[in-house]
Amino acid sequence: MKKWMSKKVAGLLCLCLTGALLGGCSGAAKSNDETVLFEYDGQKVYLDEAWVYAKTIQSQYESWYGSSVWDYPVSDADGKQVTMEELTKQDMISQIKMVKYLSKEAEKQGLSLTEEEKKTAKENAESFMSSVGEDDLKQTGITEDTMVKVYEENTLASKYHDKIVEDGNVTVSDEEARQYKTYNLLFETFDYDDNGQKVEFSAKKKAAQKKKAEEALARIRAGEDDLEALAKEYKAEKSSEYTLGDDETTVKEYREAALKLKKNEVSDIVESEFGYHIIKMLNPNDKEATKEKKEELLQQKQNEYFTEQYQELTKSLEEKWDFDKDVNKKAYEKITFKQEETKEESTTSVEDTTTSSESTTTTSEATTAE
Repeated sequence: MKKWMSKKVAGLLCLCLTGALLGGCSGAAKSNDETVLFEYDGQKVYLDEAWVYAKTIQSQYESWYGSSVWDYPVSDADGKQVTMEELTKQDMISQIKMVKYLSKEAEKQGLSLTEEEKKTAKENAESFMSSVGEDDLKQTGITEDTMVKVYEENTLASKYHDKIVEDGNVTVSDEEARQYKTYNLLFETFDYDDNGQKVEFSAKKKAAQKKKAEEALARIRAGEDDLEALAKEYKAEKSSEYTLGDDETTVKEYREAALKLKKNEVSDIVESEFGYHIIKMLNPNDKEATKEKKEELLQQKQNEYFTEQYQELTKSLEEKWDFDKDVNKKAYEKITFKQEETKEESTTSVEDTTTSSESTTTTSEATTAE
């Protein structure tokens, strides 16, 4: 499983819920509004609240990765091998803890919801409740009061989150975000095999690529300045415009050579793990790209600052927190993202098996259909 699949649910949850989120919940959930899942910072979290978060996360992840994602093996924070479902449930608990803590602290700081925000929370809850079936609501135990509570807590938590970030006065300078627009004429020295694995060119083929790069550079030095035309002529198909900053997201050899160039200057041949580069500086200060990068870096630095502050604020609480002891395991195990087979599907499966014993052809077709 790729590393990006194990990322935690970032930031406060955006509860953009629809009726579809509750389809296929498994197991009955009687008295979920009375079942305590865990307690944190003196606040009890009930199972019906957790279901709201769970179904929101389920909808998000399945839209990104598909419904089969939950059985993928990943590593948790301790390096233990778990399923994607288990890791996501652990992250969900962390998110609920964050919302509970921040909303409580917000009230201590004198923050509150406006009448308009309360109205919006209630309208969202009513819209949600009217869009789902009665059976689905019974299965999860979610009520309109639960929905209003979760919406309001998230809104209040978000307010305190924003206050922490604003108080930090995090900034990004134009120079820090500065972006350089280049053209990368690349004579690659590798390919991919049928399994998608990188395969280096032979020494002979690599030497031929270097010779092409030398010929192209000689023509550029002689006055040809259309690198795109040269890329087509030499079939350097991986060539393209490339925007970079002074950071480690770009391969070192390319970055160091590019940042030395002035506008319209062309580098000598630069060798990297990707091949032989000829770099032309198109714009040493791309204003539009710099603006976008500045916004990206600001968001990143604000997130980092908030995480640091949040960890410090909850340090004493986390020292006392023990997931294995503090979470109600019976309630926790009721939360699942995987769809269970319905009775109708089970009956169909039995009928298919019976039919297959009478006809090998029918068995083959049924297996293919499944």
